[in-house]
Amino acid sequence: MKKTAYALKLALIYFFFASLWVLFSDKLVNVLSDNLEMFTWAQSLKGLLFVVITSVLLWALAQKNYRDLERASDIDTVTGLHSPSVFIRRADTLLQHANAESCYTLFVLDIDDYTSVTNKLGFDRTNQLLIGVARKIDTPTVPENLTSRIHADRFACLLTLPNVSEMTPYIDKLHRQCNQFLQRYDRDITCSVGVAVFDSDGEDTTALMTAATRALNEAKKYKNAVAYHDIHLTEEAKNLSQKGFIPNNEATSKMQHGLVVFDFLFPTNKQSTITV
Repeated sequence: MKKTAYALKLALIYFFFASLWVLFSDKLVNVLSDNLEMFTWAQSLKGLLFVVITSVLLWALAQKNYRDLERASDIDTVTGLHSPSVFIRRADTLLQHANAESCYTLFVLDIDDYTSVTNKLGFDRTNQLLIGVARKIDTPTVPENLTSRIHADRFACLLTLPNVSEMTPYIDKLHRQCNQFLQRYDRDITCSVGVAVFDSDGEDTTALMTAATRALNEAKKYKNAVAYHDIHLTEEAKNLSQKGFIPNNEATSKMQHGLVVFDFLFPTNKQSTITV
């Protein structure tokens, strides 16, 4: 309906402008032309001027429509997050001006068994679920935060944290919050997270996305898990868990709040597993 109304509006504007031009330009030519030769030149000039003006107007209209299309493709229509192309472009810009004192972390979050989730919930409720997850991830609690929906059920986020020690608690908290939100729709719905850190896991967004996705693929083998690509973060998460950093009262069962941390620098049989 909106597209039809927009097309009709353009047609009416052109009809109005062209009609006024024909009526008033002919009168002006008749007033200014004293002989047939002058009249012929004036008519030709009038026609040429009309072509030039309409060409400029069409160019301006095409530019406006192109910008509108670009803006529309920059935003995910369901969640309102950045498109993957915009996310990568802006993240690369942010990383190029990275502050050595800060921790730049890219994580990828994926809803487990998404096909069965959509079959259970239906189209509308699934979209509501995706919007809710997007809001949980796109939090204003960190200084800089870029978030994108990069797949139907997958989100990527680049965080800027004051230091690396805040990363594991932040990821763990976000994972629990997202699971709690998902389980409002169905108690069996969970999510998994893969994490990569700027510089140690990659020096640009594409490399970080690759590292985080590798971590995510391992996490999804277990489901409801968090996987780190870096061995040092694996050990840190392991130590935090052993010290009781993750509160037991937030885990209703081992299956609902599992935390698995992997080391990809060694064979998979050397993975470290922490289960709350």
